[in-house]
Amino acid sequence: MFEQERLENAISYFAREHKRRSGETLTSLRLYKYIALLHHWGIETHGKPVFGLTFSAMRMGPVPLEIYDKRNSLARPLFKFIKYSYFKPNAEFDGGWCVVANGEPDLTYFSKQEITEMNRLLEIYAHRGVSSQDMSDASHEVIRAWKKAWKTKPNSIIDWGLTFSSDPQGKKAEDLSPEEENYLLSLAFKGLRGATAR
Repeated sequence: MFEQERLENAISYFAREHKRRSGETLTSLRLYKYIALLHHWGIETHGKPVFGLTFSAMRMGPVPLEIYDKRNSLARPLFKFIKYSYFKPNAEFDGGWCVVANGEPDLTYFSKQEITEMNRLLEIYAHRGVSSQDMSDASHEVIRAWKKAWKTKPNSIIDWGLTFSSDPQGKKAEDLSPEEENYLLSLAFKGLRGATAR
């Protein structure tokens, strides 16, 4: 539940702040990039995913499937997805889906570092001159795990362990960096949670 509330507050914050800073409604494609870049930052800098999401290596970059697969019916108290019929279906508008903030996001769900990173991403990408293609290109450049997954098999599930220069699961414990060790611990914890939920 806590993880879901974090995600919903992040979506609301990105939708609200992107609109406030750029004057443009946040397209779903741009949301996917904000979420993927934040998620990647968490793994790269701390070894911990910011969200417990599954990402697919799609052509325009990493896409969180839990959001993408439900976008046509996703509405929460803090945000809603809206289909604009006057947009031509294309990569920029993901078939016309946009995200609108309804409420005030609660940033107490996030650490100071996470809030700083969310604001850093908004400072870079929440401008009229920055296109969805620019954000997509940035995700391709920065997110090594997407590059490897896309090259191996387009639209496959991204293994975020590929963020590191070598697979942490194949290393001895004494050879792991603190980030790699944290990443492996997060995988183990996720596995335990999945096993207890069955």
